[in-house]
Amino acid sequence: MDADFSVEDALSLRTVSAPAWNDDASRAGYLRFGDGETTFAHGAPGGDPTAVPGPVGGFDWRPGHPDGVALAADGDVTLRDVSTGESRTLASADADHAGVTWAGPDRLLYVRDCSVWGHDLADGGVAELLTDVRSTPFGVAPLAVSPDDELVATVRDADDGPGELVVYDVDLGEHVRGWRPPNDRVVAGYDWVGPDHLVYALDDTDASARRFRSVRVGVDDGPGVTLLSETSDVVCVEPTPVGADDGWFACLSDRDGHAHLYLVDAGARRAAVASDADGEAAPGFDGEGVVRVTEGAFEARGDATDLPAWSPDGERVAFVTNEADAGERRLHVADREGTVERVVDESANVHSVDWGANDRLLCVRAGRTEPADVCALESGAEGRSDADDPYVRVSDAYPDRERLSAFPEPEPVSFDGTGGETVRGYLYLPDGEDGAWAGDDRPAVVWCHGGPVRQMRRGFHHMRSYAFFHLFNHVLVSRGYAVLELNYRGGIGYGHEFEQGVAGAIGVDDVDDCVRAAEFLRGRPEVGDRVGLWGLSYGGFLANAVATKTDAYDAAVNFAGIWDWREWVRYAESFGWGAARRFRAQFGGGPDDPGTAEAYEVASPCEFAGDLDAPLFALHGTDDPNVHFEQMDLLVDELVDRGAEFETAYYPGEDHMFREPATWRDAMGRVLPFLDGHLRE
Repeated sequence: MDADFSVEDALSLRTVSAPAWNDDASRAGYLRFGDGETTFAHGAPGGDPTAVPGPVGGFDWRPGHPDGVALAADGDVTLRDVSTGESRTLASADADHAGVTWAGPDRLLYVRDCSVWGHDLADGGVAELLTDVRSTPFGVAPLAVSPDDELVATVRDADDGPGELVVYDVDLGEHVRGWRPPNDRVVAGYDWVGPDHLVYALDDTDASARRFRSVRVGVDDGPGVTLLSETSDVVCVEPTPVGADDGWFACLSDRDGHAHLYLVDAGARRAAVASDADGEAAPGFDGEGVVRVTEGAFEARGDATDLPAWSPDGERVAFVTNEADAGERRLHVADREGTVERVVDESANVHSVDWGANDRLLCVRAGRTEPADVCALESGAEGRSDADDPYVRVSDAYPDRERLSAFPEPEPVSFDGTGGETVRGYLYLPDGEDGAWAGDDRPAVVWCHGGPVRQMRRGFHHMRSYAFFHLFNHVLVSRGYAVLELNYRGGIGYGHEFEQGVAGAIGVDDVDDCVRAAEFLRGRPEVGDRVGLWGLSYGGFLANAVATKTDAYDAAVNFAGIWDWREWVRYAESFGWGAARRFRAQFGGGPDDPGTAEAYEVASPCEFAGDLDAPLFALHGTDDPNVHFEQMDLLVDELVDRGAEFETAYYPGEDHMFREPATWRDAMGRVLPFLDGHLRE
């Protein structure tokens, strides 16, 4: 490996997300993050991508116009011709726009100030269609447009309970349907399966049950017909159904212990299930109209929010699994009968699949030494494992790819958890011996991801946070450190039991995994006695926890981690964030509910502040929407009151994952000396 791989080299990365084909699949668009800004970029496979200057929050290609795209940028919605570079502003306001979605080639929908607006390009008319659309710091409720472009479904907030699932007729200009679930349930996802046929997921607020329901607009009153149902300790896979246009939808369930793919003929299923006037039937997942596509001890998803994609004709579905390697994701295609063919059996991490015209597939793909790029693939490549380059890049995530190809191969490692569970990770060791900190003197660092429903991969990660930290880990490797990217209990990729491994034991079993990771590293002949831990978000919480609850580490670095779980859950519940429901279920209830006090106390590092043992460095952005900056205030107040020694750095205006290169230069300029000072003898 290049011994001089630096923070500046890491900051050269341009991460990509949200790939989508244009109308004829001749060009792909995507969001690109670099230099502290998210922009829209586009290009043809194998060509040079074009980046549109200025920050962008979202985009949608115009139907019937291969060169037309709508962009949401700060307070503007613009229509851009990507062939000429010309653009015109459709809407401008002080408030941000979001959810740009076409309802036909001449009607654009978007959300501003929690209202859905419709812009008619044919006559220039603009109208406010719906108010009180659900909005959180992370975005707005999706606008799902029916296949005939006449209806739009979304969720509206209510002052005193769960949000209302509403349908608006954009042709008639009127609200045509609304249904609000009882207070112990929430609409978790929805999509159209036909011009007037909507399917939605309804979750119990304690995450113990899920139902997929069918609604025929103009036919069904109330909740509709329950097509599928399941119960669990915590229903945790992505709830959104993915509709084809002719009555079918795809969904995920881990009812047998792993997240698997099911295809459902909604019409046939409606006819097969018992009469369900009140929506309370529990038909399960078996029987007529349901096709199970995958089964076995693996997962059929890219990450916790990844979804499959239908072909334009609705006859096939593309998805990913980690069947071949738990730390990778490979692309597959199945027909409606559930027959699966592997598109290409290549070591990769594939995510965010889109299926465009002319049978062209699009995805985000990362490799063991290759950063995530938007790539195209002809679906006719099934079985072409001998193809020289089945994936064709659209984006260019890193300017000097040869430097990354010299990174050491990730070494899969594992050890036993508390109850004999297998805990895994990927170990990176410096190549050769450079004469400094080698063998018994080499320091080591454990990296902990956030979530915790995430997974570090066998190489590069598709998410911006973990792609950059993966490079920062290689900065450490280039400086002579051994680095273990740990997949502790609570993460995805290894089945439901592993994912729920911290239920009732947050701050206990996950912390024990970290302790055992330090023991594992000290037992390696390439590593010395000094081991540190750093992490982001939930990983930052683990840094706080190992520093206060154990003596396993010689240093800990917390990026935006939780200090007091009670205050964080109250914060997340204040705006109805789904993550709060999940954690409530794992704690056995909210922080103010009877019988939960001990679980929250055991989980919260603040309760063990007096036992702070390892040097602790905490860093946080003041505009963090995920883990409110209050957590940093609480940490500082507690440790100052106790006279503890610790270090902090806060960054005004920064997000959960820092955005600005200058912030990272400063933060890493402090973190690297901190680690060196405590881990190098």
